[in-house]
Amino acid sequence: FENRLALQLFNHGNNFRDFISVQAIAEACAKAASLDSGKLEGGALNLCTGNSISIQALLSLYEEKFGFSVAVNSLPKRAGDIEHSCGDPAKSVSLLGLRPPGLLTSKDLP
Repeated sequence: FENRLALQLFNHGNNFRDFISVQAIAEACAKAASLDSGKLEGGALNLCTGNSISIQALLSLYEEKFGFSVAVNSLPKRAGDIEHSCGDPAKSVSLLGLRPPGLLTSKDLP
């Protein structure tokens, strides 16, 4: 984005994903590493927000953060693309004692 290169948005940016900040992932990993090994029982945890945001809305956050727009090549949906993906943070909240982060904001972006 910083290089101002054109972006390709499939499904015209209308796919939704459950993005989470790198800081929230690092906090969750540190918390998990400090747990008694039996508490996790080798299970998987969703490190997510429980909220989804469209790729188009994510692009708007980057434009807000950097103060400029980039060219967008809006393309049709690709075969096999998942239109909506959203995780359930309940298990990670319960085991790690973390509050699920809210919706991604421009402050969370790298």
